[in-house]
Amino acid sequence: MNAPGKPHVLIIAEDKIDAEDMAVLLSDELSCEVMMDEGPTIEAIESDRYDLAILDMELDGGCDPVGLLESLRELEPGMPVIMLSRKGESQAVSTGFRLGACHCLLKGSRFLIRDAANVARLAIENARLNGHSTAGATL
Repeated sequence: MNAPGKPHVLIIAEDKIDAEDMAVLLSDELSCEVMMDEGPTIEAIESDRYDLAILDMELDGGCDPVGLLESLRELEPGMPVIMLSRKGESQAVSTGFRLGACHCLLKGSRFLIRDAANVARLAIENARLNGHSTAGATL
């Protein structure tokens, strides 16, 4: 649930435990929801406002992260998207940047959570400066 005054972030990841750990570690600054599947993710975007999405580009189980990013772009064109990847350089990440993702964080990096918080803050602020209507929370 979105905490008043905090930016609302949607984390879409393949590993629920890692995603929930990230949400907890980011909870001082961000109100995070974790999704695992494409259908519920699309429904969440359609029914709620998010300041940012963090998308794992190595989703499995029949979920296409590039297709999901395309859907996110159609539903919320100005919402910043940060990608997560274990590989860093991959076709999915390259395509993600072409589709408008603003950053890619490497999974397994020892500074991932600190970097995620900093990048999230900058992405949300940049979206606001560029006129993207966000959920209205302040940083």
